[in-house]
Amino acid sequence: MLRNLLAPNLEPVAQTIILNGQEIEFELKRSRRRRSIGLKVDFTGLVVTASPRASVRSVREALQDNTDWVLRKLEAWRRYMPPKVEWAQGALLPYLGQTVSLNILMQSRRAPLPWLDLAGLNLTFTTPPSIEQIKAKVFDWYRGEARRYFPRRIDHLAAVAMIPAPRFFLSNAQSRWGSCTASGEIRLTWRLMKAAPSVIDYVAAHELAHLAHMDHSPRFWRRVEEIFPQYEIARDELRRNDALYRIF
Repeated sequence: MLRNLLAPNLEPVAQTIILNGQEIEFELKRSRRRRSIGLKVDFTGLVVTASPRASVRSVREALQDNTDWVLRKLEAWRRYMPPKVEWAQGALLPYLGQTVSLNILMQSRRAPLPWLDLAGLNLTFTTPPSIEQIKAKVFDWYRGEARRYFPRRIDHLAAVAMIPAPRFFLSNAQSRWGSCTASGEIRLTWRLMKAAPSVIDYVAAHELAHLAHMDHSPRFWRRVEEIFPQYEIARDELRRNDALYRIF
């Protein structure tokens, strides 16, 4: 019990620092596997990872020592980061590489499930919804679409690879598009439903190739190409639109 009470807090902490006169927000993460202080700018912004033993002072010194790099990366991040979604009537949502408009409808009787038509993604409510209620319905709709779409693509690509279709599970991951376990299970995050079909096929082919090669060796990439020959084009598209697909 005492050991647990004295254990360091590994929860991410929001911090700010002044660099060249600019107030910079960053997230400080603690990791027991980390020996040095790591800096990165991902879709969420600036993230600093340090060991539990690293002092806040040493973290701030690392940021100051790398001021030019940090400011340059953040400028590029701001330039390419898509605008935040306004969770209201007319909001634009990415879906299978296209954009659909959010259409919020009010009705007195029980609201049906969301549906997609020429007007966009239709959500119905019996009372004016909060932002969280809108987001919950939209996320549920994406998950439902993913549960229908992903297994069909995995089954098709498994047939191309001439292997039995693996067990599939839907993931809620935000930092990992897909994963493959040693027991032969494949997971894809529902957030991939924002991507073009070719990108989804690439990620599925990537995970199917891991069933034979649990690494990223030349043999692995040859296997990916056998399953999905256009993988390089789709991989580049995934990298270009990474921030858009992770926007929520």
